[in-house]
Amino acid sequence: MLTLVLAVVTLSASLLGSGPRSKAGVSVAGAETSAERSRSAPARAHAGRCLAFDGIDDVVTVPPAPSIAYPKKGGWSVELWVKPVVYPGAETAIVVQESVGVVARDPYSIRAHPTHFSFRVDGVDGQDELAFDLPLGVWSHVAAVYRDGDARSLAVFVNGRRAGSKATSVRIERRLDPIRIGNVGREFGQPHFTGLVDDVRLWSRPLDRKGVRAAMAGDIDRSSPDLRLWLGFDEPSDMAQIALDRSPYQNHAVLGEPSVQPNPTAPRRTLGPAGR
Repeated sequence: MLTLVLAVVTLSASLLGSGPRSKAGVSVAGAETSAERSRSAPARAHAGRCLAFDGIDDVVTVPPAPSIAYPKKGGWSVELWVKPVVYPGAETAIVVQESVGVVARDPYSIRAHPTHFSFRVDGVDGQDELAFDLPLGVWSHVAAVYRDGDARSLAVFVNGRRAGSKATSVRIERRLDPIRIGNVGREFGQPHFTGLVDDVRLWSRPLDRKGVRAAMAGDIDRSSPDLRLWLGFDEPSDMAQIALDRSPYQNHAVLGEPSVQPNPTAPRRTLGPAGR
């Protein structure tokens, strides 16, 4: 896997030269008031390439790296565009930092359930979760925020609006674990995510509503040291197994399982409804 990722580092400068893109979709503890909702940013049409996950075996892996390990303090945010097609028959992960140690304790994840979605954190103090809703068959921007410090909390924003928030006692450990998109690798035989995913980004700070809305609109400083990962999935078709990281850290991802040839586990690149 490492050899495959390193082979494309020299290509990244030219392929990542374009500016940020804009995308959007549509919209429950701690939800916004009607007054706050009326001031939320309008949704924008999704544009550009994305990945289609077949719900069978598709997966994307970001290899472990210090830059995507949970920071020592402050907080963490993960955001993405997602278009779920169906609810899974059983719980599965859309995005997860996967624990590869003896103890299966995934630091954070955005998950799909048979009836809803959730943001989960798992640490030395136990596990906590915040449920939220997403429409099926529609693009939505989701941002999950974990705030650390004297008072820890979870928050979820859907299309720039706060969909829920809660205090938590869970303290996330700093771990050098891979990030998986589409499922948790150790959960063999479990359902995989079915739908479209785009613009997966990790931040080494908790985003507030202003920061979430800026990210949703594509107003992003790609040189920011807080931007730890940005997978836009806009690579040409001849780079079938690689997703380039647009952040300063170049944490390039692998589509599918590199050990499987021919590779049926690589998600298919496709165009959004306003594709270019």
